[in-house]
Amino acid sequence: MSTPPNRYVQPEVGEARVDRLWQNVSQRLEPRPSRVWRGVMLGTALSAAAAGGAFWLKLPSFTGPSSGSAERAVLADAKLETKSDELSVTLGDGSSVKLASQSEVQVQSGQASSISLQLSRGALWCDVTHREERKFRVVAGDVEVRVVGTQFSVKSSAGPSPRVEVSVTRGVVEVVSARRPGIVARVAAGQSWIQDGESAAPKPEVAPQSSESAKPDVPLPSAQPVVPSGRELFEKAGESRRAGDAAGAAHAYEELLRLHPGDGRASLAAFELGRLRMDRLGDLSGAISALERAVAMNIGPSFREDALARLVSVYASQGNLAACRRARDRYASSYPAGVHAAAVATRCGSH
Repeated sequence: MSTPPNRYVQPEVGEARVDRLWQNVSQRLEPRPSRVWRGVMLGTALSAAAAGGAFWLKLPSFTGPSSGSAERAVLADAKLETKSDELSVTLGDGSSVKLASQSEVQVQSGQASSISLQLSRGALWCDVTHREERKFRVVAGDVEVRVVGTQFSVKSSAGPSPRVEVSVTRGVVEVVSARRPGIVARVAAGQSWIQDGESAAPKPEVAPQSSESAKPDVPLPSAQPVVPSGRELFEKAGESRRAGDAAGAAHAYEELLRLHPGDGRASLAAFELGRLRMDRLGDLSGAISALERAVAMNIGPSFREDALARLVSVYASQGNLAACRRARDRYASSYPAGVHAAAVATRCGSH
């Protein structure tokens, strides 16, 4: 590389500006307060009408003025109980639960940030929508199933020491048992976790879901790496960037784009990755790929202008004049009076 491309085009993307704009993005990504259990009553009524079966929805008595907090408190103590038919309930965040016949579930917590269900007997299928910082758990006897976003089922027999079976269809859940303190089993899609109803300490097994009749003696799988969220990767990249670790920051941005391409931070991550590759790592081809991706993902207007200006500079440094002129014309048509218009106009040779 003969002449650094940022000698000609230097978009204003200082750390303070990036952090300030990221705060605005982060605020828009925060989940808005909602009554997660607002759909419980309606979903229950519709399911009952469709099934025509027998079930019970028991709510505690409440007297006093109606309020959002009072409503959540009532729903937090609701009991769902089926007799001969199944019952489906859709939650306010898009998650859904389905009770098999002869099942009983107590709603212990229905807050937006924490949902807790107590399965007393029967079977419960859950299809949980992923939401960061929201806790979703199902308790059956002395077994607790912790969820991030997945599809799974829990079966439990009645009694003080029930047989509990956890089967995962999609995603991963964590299972803990009071009989095995300090041990967390991670059960992935296609696997089941089983605890027999014995008084002695159980020996839970992980087995393929297709083997319903047999339980092969398979040890618990080793701990699987936890997939970091988009937020965690973005913040990790920012920390590395501020510490002067350009390679580490670039890697975190790359992982965010690979693992969470639909995350609301992805377009900004692509821009920052392109900037690092261009200014710090000397990877012009990689910079072009990241910057073009940021533009295609409809990044915010100010970042988009910077990205287009940088593309003009990088293509020129590569000697790709045809691509440079296309990028220059794209910038000029979008930002004829932009802050980089004068610098961009002098690139790419003659018109």
